[in-house]
Amino acid sequence: MLRLLRLRLQHWNRCIRYPYHPMPISTFWNQVRLLTPGLEPLITLGHGTRLDRAILWPVDWTDDWGPAAVLPGSVRSVETPPLSMVRQQLPYRVVAYTASGLQSTAVLAMEAATPTTDGPPDLRIWAATIEVLAGLGCRRLWLLGDGWLVGSASEPGDFATIVDHLNWSKENILVGYPAEADTPSRFIDTQRLYHPVMGVPRVIALYAQPPAMQTPAELALAARLGATAVTGDVVPLALLGHFKGMAVTALLRTRGRVMGRGLELTIGDPALLAGVLAPTAPPP
Repeated sequence: MLRLLRLRLQHWNRCIRYPYHPMPISTFWNQVRLLTPGLEPLITLGHGTRLDRAILWPVDWTDDWGPAAVLPGSVRSVETPPLSMVRQQLPYRVVAYTASGLQSTAVLAMEAATPTTDGPPDLRIWAATIEVLAGLGCRRLWLLGDGWLVGSASEPGDFATIVDHLNWSKENILVGYPAEADTPSRFIDTQRLYHPVMGVPRVIALYAQPPAMQTPAELALAARLGATAVTGDVVPLALLGHFKGMAVTALLRTRGRVMGRGLELTIGDPALLAGVLAPTAPPP
């Protein structure tokens, strides 16, 4: 009986996969640990060790949507070389920005290391970044991503703040998190996982690994389940940030609304984001 249980656990360890980068869970967290030494100097040199808030910028928000364009007075302060691990160079680097008016705030963006780099963000890099931020005592984590509206929760082009989510991916980033003496239980209370922004439309996001949840039938199902937006971003990192003791705020750039059997595509004004990211009072 014990041998059968051991075999089942070994099979489970091999079969669980993370979004974008299929690998066993033990390998995922081992690689996250290898990345943290290269990221800590970036954050401490760019912002010191007194951090109240960190904003993680999506890898595909460039040009008019990059930090330098959206945040007035922001400049690149320091960046990592292309991150690498044993016999593997990752196609991304992390860049820290400083912005006037955002005190004690780290603005961190993942950027392609070469012009030909294409693909989804590397979840390992952001997971390692959150580990470093938590170690520096960062209290608030702001996550930015893209989403599609389902129904009429808000207007396309607006920014929406997530108040709850439905995890359709069947993956959980906390599964397999290395056990440590000071690590709290992975069965965490998620009743107040998100700290929404006041005055911003609120959505319940259904999280699915792209390109899932894009057919008319899937989107109709999402609406019936209670979702008012669909996203392939931010949810795994929100769980990890909450697990590490940070107050998490997740904002979606609502790129369009599902209309019957098609999508109404609208890209909003990036100037709106600067007002949303203005300093706010710490959550209670």
